[in-house]
Amino acid sequence: MSKQNLELARFASAGIHITVCMAIGGGFGYWLDKKFDTEPVFVLIFLLFGVAAGFLNLFRELAIINKAEADEQEKDREGE
Repeated sequence: MSKQNLELARFASAGIHITVCMAIGGGFGYWLDKKFDTEPVFVLIFLLFGVAAGFLNLFRELAIINKAEADEQEKDREGE
């Protein structure tokens, strides 16, 4: 897989990461709400945790991509 395709795959998976984290958080919150009969409290709390986790994953992926680009530019400068 080429470097450009790898970066594209990382960007494409970012939306999936956010969605899955939100679904897991919301599902866990829903289960807790049903167990303790506290209806929207835990869903909202864990949904926010899911959003935060999804964006944290997104920022980590962006940091990896930015570091790879900076390393590539550094190699280009050394080669000139």
